[in-house]
Amino acid sequence: MLHFVANMKRAVALWPFTSHRHFTEEESKRHIPFQRVAAAACGAGILSSLAYAPDQILMTLTGGGVFSLSHSVGVAVCVALVFTLVVMSYRHSMYAYPRGGEYEVTYTNIGPSWGILVAAAVIIDCVLTVSVSVASAAQYFVSLFPFLAGKHVYVACAMLCVLAAIHARQRHRMRALWAIPTYFFVTIIVILLITGCIQLLTASGEGVFVAVPPQIHEAPVSVGLAGYILLLRAFSLGCTVMTGAETFSYDVYRFPRPQSVRAARSLSKIAACAGLLLIALVCVSQYGDRLISPLTVESSGTYPLSEAVSQKARIPVIMQVAHRVFGPQTLGTFIVVIATISILFLAARMVFHTVTSQVSVLALQGCMPIYWHHRYSRFSGAYAWMLLICVAGVVVVMTQANLATLIHLYAVAAFIILTVSQLAMIRYWNTQLRERQTGGARKQTLRSRSLNIVGFILTSIVFVVILATEFIQGAWVTLAMVVFLYAIYAAYRHYHTKLEYEVNVNQWDEACRVPNRVRAVVLISKWDKPHMRALAVARASGAVTVEAVALAVSATAEDLVREQWRELGLPVPLTILYTSKRDMVALLSDHIRLVREQYPHEVLSVYFPQVIGKYWWESILHRRITRALRLAVMDIPDTVLTLVPWKRAN
Repeated sequence: MLHFVANMKRAVALWPFTSHRHFTEEESKRHIPFQRVAAAACGAGILSSLAYAPDQILMTLTGGGVFSLSHSVGVAVCVALVFTLVVMSYRHSMYAYPRGGEYEVTYTNIGPSWGILVAAAVIIDCVLTVSVSVASAAQYFVSLFPFLAGKHVYVACAMLCVLAAIHARQRHRMRALWAIPTYFFVTIIVILLITGCIQLLTASGEGVFVAVPPQIHEAPVSVGLAGYILLLRAFSLGCTVMTGAETFSYDVYRFPRPQSVRAARSLSKIAACAGLLLIALVCVSQYGDRLISPLTVESSGTYPLSEAVSQKARIPVIMQVAHRVFGPQTLGTFIVVIATISILFLAARMVFHTVTSQVSVLALQGCMPIYWHHRYSRFSGAYAWMLLICVAGVVVVMTQANLATLIHLYAVAAFIILTVSQLAMIRYWNTQLRERQTGGARKQTLRSRSLNIVGFILTSIVFVVILATEFIQGAWVTLAMVVFLYAIYAAYRHYHTKLEYEVNVNQWDEACRVPNRVRAVVLISKWDKPHMRALAVARASGAVTVEAVALAVSATAEDLVREQWRELGLPVPLTILYTSKRDMVALLSDHIRLVREQYPHEVLSVYFPQVIGKYWWESILHRRITRALRLAVMDIPDTVLTLVPWKRAN
């Protein structure tokens, strides 16, 4: 059975390979990727949000008419400015805790409870990142191949399987390929925007851009409180572009030395690039009514406003821009879609490393079983990302791969992480200010604390806006998942703390005391080779007394056992337990308890054989009664259980 399970593990996760953490210093330097490669890999989460963030801003503002839609560029600029300020304050956590992540920052400065809350939010954020990435990739794929319309769920689940296969077959030498999807996506989007701007400047006014339906101009102008609420909702959905920033804090070790400095610089560059591209995409989408393209919108001219919006909402903004710039079903559009899907795949794959890191730290802190701490064990890491894939698949199926529904769930967990980590950094700088510092160092500390205060205020405002505008649409589900996971981690940590207190050695003299005597009991069902070997092991163990305990379900069976015992001439006493109800496990456990009560100051050692078959299916036939006996004996205090294996090959 063990070989069968091991072979199944190898089939999924391949053979274990050595991690750079186990290399020497010189070897580890060679295995650390270049800064451009590390920045591209870590920045995939931020840049991939460009595949769906412009869609959410435009489609949200579409329902408000001309007044709301005319402010789409302003909303994008506000999102980019807030993101810039948050990144400026977020950089200091990477300087102070280059290998800890948000959990370590919060756990150290605020307390274990807040740290567990951040860890739960990180796990939920990773699950939603994978779900949103594959759902968005499925949307692009179905838009490219219209015959798959209505099959979004199947396409997304297939992409999850492909993603799992890619991650399982990865090798260290393939890490240089991480930079290709990021740079390829940025290059293609820049070419797309430049070409679109050139066509805008040279257009003659013919044609209409399909990202904004033409009927939108017939909608009534929305003013007043409802219009501003719609703007706030569009702003909260656009803030999904900030959700990949926490990846850098967990992957600082991927950068060359000085790691913190290079990681912070890369985060700033990636954030600036994402902000500029977001503003450019929204600008082209809003002012693209002069774009000339063979694609017409006469087919959508007969729809009412709401139906036209729903028809166009199925095609992402980037793909609509590609249709207008390069034309539908062209090589340029195909390349744009492939680049977008590749960056979404890379963003989802990088989440696996974040989950593995977070699970390892949680296990080390006593919030999960210690086995999960072995982060660089091939199978320990495989269990983490396999569970992540399964949960993400459940989320995709339950939401029917609806990207709008997933977006409502997405940003809540990310802003819990950002807000609490900013508060933790404020506490960190307050602690530093209590120590003696020179004038220059104190000014630097005050400047850093001011940036974190600004970041905390901004992230708190965004978090409140998200809750206020998206709570009914699904933000409450994310909050419920975070609270549920927090309760599990806190309960296990409480159990682990209590267990550590119980098993802790307070008095070494009492713990090292040797028992006076050892009494052995051998369970015998029949006189065969496995039971004779168990009896021989018990006699060789040095026990003061060895007792053979046999079972009999009838008088004939009892006479047969006694006759065989006399023929063997064994120098051990024999006790026969007679039962007519055939409840062997309960009878044996009662006898062992009775012996334990008669000799309370002695250690009782129970021996019984375990037959090991040649094939995995034989364990089903031989281990059922052994498992029941083992569970019954383990409930008896101060009793040692000894399994004596006997292999068929012997």
